[in-house]
Amino acid sequence: MAATTITTAMDFISIHGHPSSTTTPTTPDEKHQEKNWLSICSFPGKGRGFVATQQIPAGTIVHTAEPLAAVVSQEWIPETCAWCFHFTYPKKMKYKMEMKVSTTCLQKKKKKQHPRSTTMTSKDVLFCSESCQQKYQTYGYHKNESELLLRCFHALEQVYHQRREKQTSNDNEDILHHDMNKFIKDLLHQKVDIHNDEQLRHWIDQAWTTFVQHYHQGQATQTWMPDDAERTMLRLVACCVGRRQMEAEYLFPELPVTVSTFNDLFQVQCNELAYIRRILLDVDHENESRKEKRILDALFDIMQMYIFFLSATSDFLDCPHTLFRAIYFREMANSFGLWEMASKQEEEDGNVTDDLELLGWGIYPSAVYFNHACDANIRKIRKGRQMVFISKRVIEQGEEACISYGCVEDTVQERRKRLLEHYHFLCACTRCEQEASSSSE
Repeated sequence: MAATTITTAMDFISIHGHPSSTTTPTTPDEKHQEKNWLSICSFPGKGRGFVATQQIPAGTIVHTAEPLAAVVSQEWIPETCAWCFHFTYPKKMKYKMEMKVSTTCLQKKKKKQHPRSTTMTSKDVLFCSESCQQKYQTYGYHKNESELLLRCFHALEQVYHQRREKQTSNDNEDILHHDMNKFIKDLLHQKVDIHNDEQLRHWIDQAWTTFVQHYHQGQATQTWMPDDAERTMLRLVACCVGRRQMEAEYLFPELPVTVSTFNDLFQVQCNELAYIRRILLDVDHENESRKEKRILDALFDIMQMYIFFLSATSDFLDCPHTLFRAIYFREMANSFGLWEMASKQEEEDGNVTDDLELLGWGIYPSAVYFNHACDANIRKIRKGRQMVFISKRVIEQGEEACISYGCVEDTVQERRKRLLEHYHFLCACTRCEQEASSSSE
């Protein structure tokens, strides 16, 4: 992992690491997967986590999680099913999702508006089969939710291509940089206590409010372009905002119990304060101008991403910056990478390689209680769009059930550094403590 620089929030792969082997379990204990193997407990200085309610045999499915939101990575959209994440590179997906949208047409001679419908197709939503297409359309709040998502994705595409075609310089960005720099300088002179959550939260709220005011006053740049990782993130945010909006429209929805609600997202830890605090601590030793630039750079792209999202979806989605931040900073370091699955032959032969492709990202609220350990006793695999958690060994009653956050093959110093930078904690698992003790002898 990286050295002393802070990895940007949008650098998904370096944040989330690479998956471990994803071989499919062939254990008779799969029939026990509906048992209540785990309960949630609080750990001093560590927060909440899963513990075993009884002795768990090795190879047992202890939890199966459904995503609140799941999207395909921008790079692999043509070859990846938007529902089950089946990967067919170099072959492309055959099925598209289309919908008819009512619009109004102004007749020039009579100056009358006439309703008409146009067919909307999103290039970001493709399927491997009609069955997957149907499941996508009827999941959640039935067809209304899938149509809202399609509209979001289509609007994000349109704004992206419009900005790409213009590719003109805009002095507003320089103006905005100047004004935001002044704002950051004023805040730094106030000597905000960055260890005080209330003061730091107020600092961040002021920065966002100032930026959004520039947008509403027409001073924010309209030329900023998201990269592929940011485009993926914008679709993930749209899925969450769309679910929230559907819940507001349907007061008494009849949903399957497996469907996550928007409020489930708040089980996930918000990393906004930790992210900003980490940057402020990192630049504390630098000179004033360098410090201001580092803070501005850390905030600016995320704010620009929000403005991009707003310009594309504000006609049909209600997303104040507080909501965008609540989603964005909960996704950060909490979502699961959806990786290409090994073939059955590779699984049988035990030849699962580590060069599998990262096909997408998913937010799984029910799985957030799996804490990290470098010697984890739980492994996760993907089955379609579900995330399945399986015991690697016998887990005793009362023992914590942990997974590994990314690769754990590095030295204890490298592992701890990566986890601190990207997940905001210093790992004190049994393996780290033992290896740290041995290296100091």
